[in-house]
Amino acid sequence: MKNMEGIKQMVDVDKLLPSKRLREEFERFEAMTVEEQKDFKTEVVDYFSSLTDEGKQAYVQDIQTGIDALVGTVSDLKERLKEREIFDALSMNYIAKTYFNKSASWLYHRLNGNTVKGKVVQFSEKEKQQFAEALRDLSRRLEDTAGSFA
Repeated sequence: MKNMEGIKQMVDVDKLLPSKRLREEFERFEAMTVEEQKDFKTEVVDYFSSLTDEGKQAYVQDIQTGIDALVGTVSDLKERLKEREIFDALSMNYIAKTYFNKSASWLYHRLNGNTVKGKVVQFSEKEKQQFAEALRDLSRRLEDTAGSFA
């Protein structure tokens, strides 16, 4: 699973691969050579053909659930990239210290949903409101400063 660790940092792989079988198939496929992947595709087609109608329906539903989750994940990542562009223009160190009395890494971990000490860290509801207010405050201050140059 050479690429899975990086992916797991960004998305919930269990949502993309909702069944144990799909996760196992993906892990096997990822480790294969191109030639082995061709044989694997035949194996999956044969497996699918051997399923009952209900089994086929469940397998297809698992794949559809994963596709739906992938679409949602891509949308989320696009939003995060837009936010990151804005955040790159701001000093996260300043925001972390001024509005939270914390380090920049503390703020970045929460913005990115990183895993710290085995736990995914996020803003609490209070911290979300505090961050939103910090951005509003900076916005007002930037607008006032821009007005002094106009």
